[in-house]
This record gives sequence, C-alpha cells and structure tokens, in this order.
Amino acid sequence: MLVNSMKEHSKRAALYAAISISLVPCFGLLTFPSVVSPPSLALYASAILGYIGLVLLLWMYVLGTKSVMGLWFTDLAPVLSIHKWIGKYGVVLIAIHPLLITYSYGESLLYSFIPKLDTVAERHILLGQIAFWLLIIIWISSAVIRDKLSWRTWKYFHFVTYVCLPFALLHVLDLGSQEQTHVLIKAYLLLLGLVLLTFSLLRMRSFLNLDRTRYIVVSQAKLTESDYSLLLRPLTSHHLTPKQGQYVYIKLGYLSEDHPFSVVRYDQATDEMVLAYRVFGMYTKELKKLQANSTVFLSGPYGSFMEELVSDGTTPVVYLAGGIGITPFASHHAARNYPRTVAFCRQSQSLFSCSDTDT
Repeated sequence: MLVNSMKEHSKRAALYAAISISLVPCFGLLTFPSVVSPPSLALYASAILGYIGLVLLLWMYVLGTKSVMGLWFTDLAPVLSIHKWIGKYGVVLIAIHPLLITYSYGESLLYSFIPKLDTVAERHILLGQIAFWLLIIIWISSAVIRDKLSWRTWKYFHFVTYVCLPFALLHVLDLGSQEQTHVLIKAYLLLLGLVLLTFSLLRMRSFLNLDRTRYIVVSQAKLTESDYSLLLRPLTSHHLTPKQGQYVYIKLGYLSEDHPFSVVRYDQATDEMVLAYRVFGMYTKELKKLQANSTVFLSGPYGSFMEELVSDGTTPVVYLAGGIGITPFASHHAARNYPRTVAFCRQSQSLFSCSDTDT
C-alpha cells in the first residue's frame, strides 16, 4: 500500500500540506469590504481569523484521534508535536478574533468578553465567548503551567477541548450578513460540522474499545523492586504484530485511561508479547494488580525510531537509556549474536561513574 511504503517524513510533509490547503478557503469565502476603513478591515480580518481558528481547532481534534492517525502514521510522536504546536500558537491567532471585533465596533475591551442575552445575535456571541474562555483555560494549562501540573490533571483540563469546538462552530451561525446569505460559507460550515461529527464518532468507537485488540494476562514477573514485566496473549486470531522498538497503548477496562508501553519482546510463533513498566503513578499501580487471565485492551503498534537501524553485524551501534528506558531496544540488543559492551553508569551527586561489561 502507498501509505505503508511512504517514509514518515513524507507523511508529515503530506500532513503539513493538508493543513495548509484546508486553510485556503478561509481567505476566499468572504467578500472584501466595499468601503475600506480601519474598522471595516478589522472586521474583515476578524472573520478570516475566526474561520482559521475553527479549522485549527478541528485539526487539533483530528490529530488527537490516535485510532485514525495510527492508520496513516507509524510514529505518533511527530503528529502530537504538530497537535501541540497548533494548540500553543494557533490559539494566539484565535484570541485576536474578538479583539478585532471589539475595535471594529468601537466598543470597550469588555464588549467581546462580557455575556449579553438580549438578542439572538448576542446569544450566538455567548457561545463564542464560552468557547474562547474554555480555550484560554486549555492554553494556560498546556502552554503556561504544564510543567506545574500532573499528567492526569492536565489531561482532564484537556478534555475541555471536546466542548470548546462545538461551541465555537455553533456561534458562527446567523452572525453577520455574509454568513447568513453566502451559500459557500454555509456549505463550508456544514463540512466542518460533518468532520467534527465523524471524528467524534471515531473517538466514541475508541472509547468503547471497538478498535482495540483484546489480550489476556499470562503472567507478571518482578524484575526489580519497582520494575515489572507483563506477558500478554491475544484472545482471538486478530493480534498486533509489533516490530522492535515499537510501543502499544494499553487500557485496563472500558473506563480506563490508556497509556503507552514499549514492547520488550514479541513471539511470532505464539503472538505473545512482553511489556515492561516501572511502578510510578496511579496507573502503573493498577497495572501491577493484574492477575493471570485478566483482560486488557491494546492498540497500536506505534513507533519508527529503529526502522532505519543498521544491524549487519559490523556497523557499530550505540544505545543510550536510563533505567526502564531500555525497553524499546532490549530485544534488539539481546538478539545480536556478536560481542557487545554494556556500560553501567550511576550518578553520585554531580558526578557519573561507569563500568564496562563485555558480553
């Protein structure tokens, strides 16, 4: 297939192109003001930025849908990087939208932020105000104080995005003469709504584990005081086939979070796989409690950072890992049937000491 034959960087280039092309209609749908003045130009620019904001919000929503992005990308990390970039800088463009409207109407800075309910138009504006404040909450939690929040707290804040986008889309309806009369604008908004509905259904499908593969726990093994390995076997003939260095997402139930874990080993004969993890937070504590024959739900596999690794037995290869971070290439390292050197390093205050072991 074409998708499988493309390199990851080519897929990313195609994604950048798709995002750019989707923004083009934002510049061509609106009629340039017949009377050129600072207020009319500000209103025209605010409308363009509003549509750009809608499209970028939709792309954030789409890029965050792992079950769909995984069909195109082997490695989700660059996709999530684009998702974060849009969230960090795209919101700044969206924030300019109400400021330009306030200026064009000659109102005070509070005009676009204080809700009013007297007219139908003002009630539609209220939907946009709700979307704006929700977006500000998301932006602050992700771009300003992310390092001060736990992963779980940040994720719950991030769920606000699911509410923000429908409010932003609905608030456009019946606002402005062009939006009410221009057929192409109505068709464009309908298309955005259909895309939102489609990906919402796909997200619901993933939430219900309909796109995941059921596995049972064969056994757990304690590696160190805090590190464990988990042996999993597929329940049906449908199974995942991870390559060396890849990872899978695992859910412990229908209402569980899903977290990524590297595949330490995959047995092609039995389709069993081994995951390794370190007990650190709430999720891994629950993972540790899994007993034999417990059912879990897996999706993936993802990851491509070892695809171009040369392993001809003569080319030197250097692996760098800290603690449980060795899991992505543990099987590749163990499979090498020629001499290798392992350096164990430990930190003592500000100094590192290392010792070598030939194997």
